[in-house]
Amino acid sequence: MTVHDGFTLNDLVSYNDKHNEANGEGNRDGINENLSWNCGVRGPADRPGIAALRTRQIKNFVTILMLSRGVPMLLGGDEIRRTQGGNNNAVQPGQRDELVRLDDGRLEPRNVAVRSADDRLPESASGASAAAFLHGRDQRTGRGRHHVARHEARQARLRRSAWVERWRARSPGSTATPTCTS
Repeated sequence: MTVHDGFTLNDLVSYNDKHNEANGEGNRDGINENLSWNCGVRGPADRPGIAALRTRQIKNFVTILMLSRGVPMLLGGDEIRRTQGGNNNAVQPGQRDELVRLDDGRLEPRNVAVRSADDRLPESASGASAAAFLHGRDQRTGRGRHHVARHEARQARLRRSAWVERWRARSPGSTATPTCTS
């Protein structure tokens, strides 16, 4: 969901736009497309409804991460809702330490956004426990149901040719062809 060169998980639900003014580059550094939503209030929110919505969003993100295939990766500090104040480029040279350091004082049970997922999820629910890659159909016979299928808004399954055409339209200049089942 988040990585070292972008928003923290808490900032992802607290800021619509980057706030990199402290970096001394006129807010021109850092990516502009954060794909974030602040729930109607920029930064910290005292309103209980906004705070509850943000907490629910963070829990949803973590649940998706834990149920995904592969090994889950959390950005250090996301588990305690660390913030960089909307700065999505806080690791640049000369940056203020208070933006990037982990504050051990926040390690209180009420501030912890992520608790042990092992206690709540059966092992079979974890994508990390998957025994094989998704191939679409039985590799030996070519039969069976698709593991993954793309659908259009009207619920019709998107055929490979249409999917590739749309992918290429969004990736100008690319000569690669995405791998998918028909």
